[in-house]
Amino acid sequence: FVFLYMLLGFYLFTPILSRWLTDAPKIDIEFFLVMWLLANVGFLLLEKVYEIKPFFDFRYFTGFVGYLVWGAYFKKYPISISTQNKVISFSLFMLGWIATILVSGYFTIHTGKYDTFLGYNSPFVVMMSVGIVIFFQQLLNYPFAEKIITEIDASI
Repeated sequence: FVFLYMLLGFYLFTPILSRWLTDAPKIDIEFFLVMWLLANVGFLLLEKVYEIKPFFDFRYFTGFVGYLVWGAYFKKYPISISTQNKVISFSLFMLGWIATILVSGYFTIHTGKYDTFLGYNSPFVVMMSVGIVIFFQQLLNYPFAEKIITEIDASI
């Protein structure tokens, strides 16, 4: 039932968020994304590395909304198509994936219990998510992909 509440929250908050994303300047969206990263990733690192539990958990305030804003940001301000951007985005994904394995193994060994950095607010999951979105944005911006997407969309 947890996902039901999350989806309900998305449906209720999306019109407000959509209006804000439509009218907000680029710098405001970037400020939100930086604050989202600091709140989610920063507090996770404080908890896992320094064992400091903050009094107020910002993740419950921002949560998955940051991913919606990332998606809207990349749609509104697409990254130019280049081989270099594909390599960087794929490398970002792979770096996040490898770091997840290594850091999860490290914390599991040193704490004596299975510990994973696979939560949605993990810095490595954010890296993988951003990398894969940019990669597919680069891949799907070619004319053949637009034609396929248009044909699929018309058949539905």
